[in-house]
Amino acid sequence: MTTMVVEIRGHDLPSRRCGPTPDGGSYDNIHVGIVRRADPIELAPGDAPSARWQLEVIVRRGDDGTFDFGGPFVHGKRGERHLGLALGDPG
Repeated sequence: MTTMVVEIRGHDLPSRRCGPTPDGGSYDNIHVGIVRRADPIELAPGDAPSARWQLEVIVRRGDDGTFDFGGPFVHGKRGERHLGLALGDPG
């Protein structure tokens, strides 16, 4: 088992306001964050010129020689692992 550092760099973020909402309005105060377990953290304002997230991913080598990934930022079942960004109003 080892770890690797993954860096995600974002640009052209969605803005602080976007829409439409189901009722025809707009979403306000939009922020973007990396998803850790189920919660977005390290929020960046949606109108920031850029954003950057660094996170550690655990790498395991299986007995069959394949790799698997884990840790609080890794989602999905084996063979479908992924990292996630979320956007919304932090409230």
